[in-house]
Amino acid sequence: MLLYNPIKRAVAAPAPLPAAAAPAVTPAPPAPPTPPRTLLEILMPKKDLPADDAAPPKQGEMARILSLPVVDALQVPDLTDELLLPGATAWPGRLKPVQSAALHWAKVQNGLLGPIGVGHGKTLISALLPTVMGSKLAVLLVPAPLLKKTELDLTALRKHWRILPPSQLRVISYNKLSSKGSTGLLEDLRPDLVVADEAHNLRNVKATRGQRFLRFFRLHPETCFCGVSGTMTAKSLYDYWHLAKLALHDGSPLPLNWPEVGVWDVVFGTQSEDERYAAARAGARIALPSDESRRVAGRLVRWAIQNGGGGKVADLQVPDSRDAFRRRLSTAPGVVATTNAECDASLTVHLDRKVTTPAVVTDAIAALEATWQLGDEEISDAMTLAAKRRQLCSGYWLRWKWPNDEPDAEWIGARKAWNRAVRAFLTGRAVTGYDSPALLAAAAERRDTRVQQLWAPWLGWCAVKDRPKPPTVPVWLSEYLVDAAIDKAHDMAPCVLWYEGTEFEAALRKRGLPVFGGGQDSGRLVELALRCDAGQTPPPVICCSIQAHGTGKNLQAWSQALVAQCPSSGTTWEQCIGRHHRQGQKADTVEVRVLQHLEPLRNSWESALQSARYQRDSLGHPQRILFADIVDE
Repeated sequence: MLLYNPIKRAVAAPAPLPAAAAPAVTPAPPAPPTPPRTLLEILMPKKDLPADDAAPPKQGEMARILSLPVVDALQVPDLTDELLLPGATAWPGRLKPVQSAALHWAKVQNGLLGPIGVGHGKTLISALLPTVMGSKLAVLLVPAPLLKKTELDLTALRKHWRILPPSQLRVISYNKLSSKGSTGLLEDLRPDLVVADEAHNLRNVKATRGQRFLRFFRLHPETCFCGVSGTMTAKSLYDYWHLAKLALHDGSPLPLNWPEVGVWDVVFGTQSEDERYAAARAGARIALPSDESRRVAGRLVRWAIQNGGGGKVADLQVPDSRDAFRRRLSTAPGVVATTNAECDASLTVHLDRKVTTPAVVTDAIAALEATWQLGDEEISDAMTLAAKRRQLCSGYWLRWKWPNDEPDAEWIGARKAWNRAVRAFLTGRAVTGYDSPALLAAAAERRDTRVQQLWAPWLGWCAVKDRPKPPTVPVWLSEYLVDAAIDKAHDMAPCVLWYEGTEFEAALRKRGLPVFGGGQDSGRLVELALRCDAGQTPPPVICCSIQAHGTGKNLQAWSQALVAQCPSSGTTWEQCIGRHHRQGQKADTVEVRVLQHLEPLRNSWESALQSARYQRDSLGHPQRILFADIVDE
């Protein structure tokens, strides 16, 4: 089984013929008219792909997908008694229908794609999969912050369930898979089964871990794969099409080759047509709307109607086609998806605008937006501007820390001149092929006369751009957001205060609060959560890093949470709220407060809502920020 490898293959040019052997030149007949290029040739030239994935989509690919059986994944036997140890009790309870379904279909299909929501018992599913699939040596991949928790969970579960011993079930973090010393980690172990818990950590096939992971499966296609995640995708089919292919092979309800995934993603991804055309103009290799993508939508909608999907054939708007796609995905054998939140508690999200922002912060944001400059840094693009604006919303910005406090004036000046020139060009002269910093740099490099005014600043920047970039340190304008978040969290006590970034973390630690960042803090948080579940009174306020603990942790002992820095990803929100709004929550209502006092924070919230709608429409999970009661304060 071969998968797309995003690394281009270098093809050596053929050696020229010796002069003496050169053939005689004869007049060439008139060239026939050049046929128009197909969509696939425009989007992904064959020279950029390995031979197996460069081939155009097979005509039978849609027929293959639509001909897959339609099953009700949850209509399977209860496997609890079969998987319990003799005389053991079912702890923490009998298998839920979705757990039995995941184990059943993984055995039947020799693989599993499990878009299973937060709180539905994925840990026990992952632990039992090697048993039901008859594995002799399995690898369980987990996020690094969950390594300690997973090992503790497995120790407890082995007292009740038929779970393989540690010698046959190796737990490895995704970070270890990426580390320098682990190039051949999977190859050395040679497992017959890989189970990926929080499988969205494998969505980036260009990252080191993605490359190593796919290389192992190319070399050992007989290895089985099961992937489960409550947030399988963030915005695109590219996030998980390769995982579906590894798990289900020809039974995948997604296209099996990379180019055709792009054709489908036009219909089922989150990007609008305008965003796609803008990305294409900026040089991105991205699929664009076409007759082919519209045919995909139409055929799926017609299939859904024939299989009880409802709706009208003529109505091919995105909500209908996404619903048809979700139905085809969720009814394919080997796909087990949840459609409800496993928690009886209600959920309320408070959008809190009642934070007094000091003038020093609002003035800094206004100056940044007016000048596109912060300290010594000249900003050239909107993405960097947005990142700097979010820093200022938190009360600080990052400046370079030069060795011996001696700035490299030449590097700063050349960088500033280049970024200023790029911004000026993009403001007044941007056209197709010349509308992003990367495209302008390439044009200046080849001495394109249309960007002649960029030649000089580009040469100046080229002379110094490879010098080491200095590290950064925070410059605090005001710790107002830290103070406001702590005060509001104490009013909600017991409360978890969620934050992003090491700079904010350091400010919280100075206040003497219990702060749980990465590393060893993960084990400390797991132990605290277990004690609180057993009846210990939680501390009034604990502070948790969203990056380190926003997935996998069981924090149902806390029903109150405050998010100080609003994430813009629906995936992040689903995971973070799912730490509290999950099975085992004893409160009637989970209350989440998010600070929304500045426009950039409100923009992040709107982006998160859009991302959550995509998750709901494509995979069928109810997203917590969409069904929560929203109180706008």
